[in-house]
Amino acid sequence: MTAVFTYNYSSDYHPSMPMVELTIGLPQGEMSITLPAIVDSGADATMVPIEYLRQLGARRSRKALMRWVTGEGALVDLYAVAIQLGSYRQSYVEVVSSADESETIVGRDMLNHLSVTLNGPASVVEVLENTAG
Repeated sequence: MTAVFTYNYSSDYHPSMPMVELTIGLPQGEMSITLPAIVDSGADATMVPIEYLRQLGARRSRKALMRWVTGEGALVDLYAVAIQLGSYRQSYVEVVSSADESETIVGRDMLNHLSVTLNGPASVVEVLENTAG
């Protein structure tokens, strides 16, 4: 069986931006914060603003080197969280904390587990998850 979740693009951006709802919580805990998130297949990792990680009481797991699109690198803090997108849940994911950004970004660490269609003409994101065992 396949579950399909459909999300509207955000017209707050020009051109409009593919967005989904991402729910985060503590590993092995209950999900507690739902955030709008930009779908970015060019991003290696999911990024969450530090304010939400602090609200959860998430703990920093380690530092890592991250390269930006410019090729410039920087040390970033990784935080351990659980993430849910549609019905797909990962109980332990290290996300990049973002102190400078107010937006959540879903990267390939999540997207590579799902079939994601960006339907620009219809301004919708379709996320398909194969729920068969």
